Amino acid sequence: MNKIAKYLNQHIIGNVFDSAPILEAYSTDNSPLKILPQMVVLPENTSDICKTVKFVNQLSNKSVHIPITVRGSGLDKTGADLGDGIIMSMEHMNKILEIDDRARLVRVQAGVTLGQLNSALALYGLTVPILANPRDTIGSLIANFTTDSAAGKYNGIYYYVDQLEAVLSTGEPMQTVRVSRPHMS
Repeated sequence: MNKIAKYLNQHIIGNVFDSAPILEAYSTDNSPLKILPQMVVLPENTSDICKTVKFVNQLSNKSVHIPITVRGSGLDKTGADLGDGIIMSMEHMNKILEIDDRARLVRVQAGVTLGQLNSALALYGLTVPILANPRDTIGSLIANFTTDSAAGKYNGIYYYVDQLEAVLSTGEPMQTVRVSRPHMS
């Protein structure tokens, strides 16, 4: 195992892999492309993402540049799930953290799939009316600003996002809130 993977494995809860079979498995998506990564990181929580990004940022300050590519379900047809540095797969960040059916709010991790979420919401008679592959992750749908044939009637996924948490390139987490049009001016 290389030094960077070993260091990250000692400092995050999730796992970091650099073995050939695992790298090979993450070198393709639904596109015709194939790009072999240096490492695959499977974070378990936001702290794992922050620590990984912060460490890579520190390496960058020492002229060691390792790009990070975030991967959802690996269903992308454009090669956006592929990279030659670190593939950070959200497959273990697939928890529905909270469902408040009265307020019609849910808190999910980025790796939750649309199918998972709609199955959980069905218990409350609710659904996210997005016509996408049920295996697409919520993080991917938001990042790719998915609109579909139902968007004209129900709006795109952005309409259903009230707040999100992102990790900046420094490794610091940031939370957004919805801003109404009058407040924007």
